[in-house]
Amino acid sequence: MRFDDLEVWVEVDGQPLKEYGTRTGPGDTDKVKSKTTCYVASSRGKAFKVGVRDLRARQMPERAAYLYLDGSYVTSRFSSSRSLMDGCTMPNGLVSPFLFADMKLTDETRACETDPERIRNMGTVKISVDFVERRGVSSAPSARPEFKSLPMNERVKKGGGHCAVLGEPVLRTQSRRKDRDVVETIKGMPVIEFVFSYAPEDWLRAKNIITATLNPQPIPSTSNALKRRNPNIETTNKPNKSLKTSTQSRPSQADTGIKIELHDDELLEADDARLLRQLADKIKNKKKAQGIVKFEPLVPDAGLLRRGEVIDLTDD
Repeated sequence: MRFDDLEVWVEVDGQPLKEYGTRTGPGDTDKVKSKTTCYVASSRGKAFKVGVRDLRARQMPERAAYLYLDGSYVTSRFSSSRSLMDGCTMPNGLVSPFLFADMKLTDETRACETDPERIRNMGTVKISVDFVERRGVSSAPSARPEFKSLPMNERVKKGGGHCAVLGEPVLRTQSRRKDRDVVETIKGMPVIEFVFSYAPEDWLRAKNIITATLNPQPIPSTSNALKRRNPNIETTNKPNKSLKTSTQSRPSQADTGIKIELHDDELLEADDARLLRQLADKIKNKKKAQGIVKFEPLVPDAGLLRRGEVIDLTDD
């Protein structure tokens, strides 16, 4: 996400997570100038990092980025040209990485999370950026924030989801300063907030936050629509337009399968019946245009011939 000259992101395996539904609006308090929010898909067991980049050409006054996971303050960094927050610093050069994990649910009220701030902000990564001034350096170790993940009451978080936890401590690959900077927030300067709401991808799709891109289906031609709708009806090949006589070969009853009659439209739904009649009219017109005539046997009317009567068929 980006607002003015600030850019933040959440990355997994060295790649920023795709952001969905990004919005920017006013802050929750008078001190907060703006609040930009979005959704990202989280994966259980994956380590993640939070990045901040100050895009100003001259980064004065300085800015500090404060990271909150699920409503709890975790750590902070100066928002230089590129800063990454990857975990909580532990003694002996160790760091506990940030991980996405399954949210634990319980019906025991005495064993679940009761802090309203954490309950309200569960499933979020918030970065609050302030303008600061350095006031010196301290060699005293900073107080480590208490970051723990308690089970959530199942009546509060129905269906569960993901939460942020600290992984097993690992040796930090890059050495860090043992002292720390003492900073003071510049009064009267605006605060900018960014909030990532994370959840499993399936949940985001169920809420239509991630929408699937469907491939358009080809529209069936009229000649194939009836066959596709009713597999019991077979269509015959169209007659060759170069043949104009009625002596062309016709498929036998065994070749054509089920014979189609006009009254068969009673077996179909309204749309299919209308399509059948349209096809029948189209075939009839085609046959007329190509000179195909159906010969019917001559059946004289009853009483026209009397038994024993002789008919002269010779020419006069």
